[in-house]
Amino acid sequence: MSKELSLDLPLMLRGTCFMSYRNVDLYESVKSYVKAAIYLLKESDSDSFLPDLPISRFIFRREEIEALPEYQECLLILKKDPVIFDQFNEMVGVGLAGSRSVPVETFMLHIPQLLGIYNELFEFNEVLFEMEYAKLEDTFYNDEITFEVIVPLQGPRFSEPVMLENNLEIVWVNSKNLKSVLDKGINGLDECWAIRTSYSLPKRIGDRKSNLEEEKENDAIRELTNESAERVIIALRVFCNFTYNYCHIYPATILHRATSLLFPRVRPFRIRYAPDYSFTSIYEKEFTEPFQKFWRMFGAQGVMDRRFIGVAARRFSFAHERYNWQDKIIDLLIAAEALFFCDQGEKSELSYRLCLRASFF
Repeated sequence: MSKELSLDLPLMLRGTCFMSYRNVDLYESVKSYVKAAIYLLKESDSDSFLPDLPISRFIFRREEIEALPEYQECLLILKKDPVIFDQFNEMVGVGLAGSRSVPVETFMLHIPQLLGIYNELFEFNEVLFEMEYAKLEDTFYNDEITFEVIVPLQGPRFSEPVMLENNLEIVWVNSKNLKSVLDKGINGLDECWAIRTSYSLPKRIGDRKSNLEEEKENDAIRELTNESAERVIIALRVFCNFTYNYCHIYPATILHRATSLLFPRVRPFRIRYAPDYSFTSIYEKEFTEPFQKFWRMFGAQGVMDRRFIGVAARRFSFAHERYNWQDKIIDLLIAAEALFFCDQGEKSELSYRLCLRASFF
């Protein structure tokens, strides 16, 4: 697998080139159909193509695509699989959030682009196909829908991806490999480093009734995932400030993207603060290993969960997001109080004096 392609792949699919298939006949028929469709368009007169995305080219040549024997065989196998076929033209989603999936014939026209075309080149890519076919099986056979969480970062430039945990990393993203997320840019960003993680929620098919408890559980999972990204930002700010004496790291947004081919939902979450000026902080290769060690101690092993350290770290991080110096000073003084008076009690004389003098200052 090429380095460029491996970085483009979703976190949960990377490294899954060899897999066991739920439906071997479907795998073989989809692969044959993708190859045949790409070859047909590659050999066609390019002047007849529509001048935008490749999918329009498949729709434009719909009659020729549907006439392919490989198309007919793949369509037949899809219709024979009750688990798959019952999910077409139905409401699909999680909780109360859902959308009607496309008819199977429309989905067939998307398959060659989704599973075979990389970089908009009409060349069958074996690695890409294996990766995306895994997503196809996950879409139909999994009882849950996986959401990829992307937190684009303004400011930092790393020399390499930073793996923190099995399901948590800092990676390079751009409008090519995350089109549905960064197509139009975020705060002017077309490419950047981002925190990436994922989670899963129960899949719902068909009309759904309101279930308050299920919605609360889903929201709790989303918030817990956002909290994981927030912990990474806090750890980065603490580490970079005390190691490099500078830190320009700000989240541009928080995006939750469903990886299901039938439920391509992208949901943004608000952030507290986004600076209105441009800046860059460069962190070379020597940054990676020390920060990974710091994360294992500070973030992953629960040091940040100790109340007084957690409060101090968060307030230190909040100080980076304040617009004026008065607010920054207040956050830093709260951080100092949490660290230095943690064993004095909330109503101790020393704590009272610190608060009084800080407010006066």
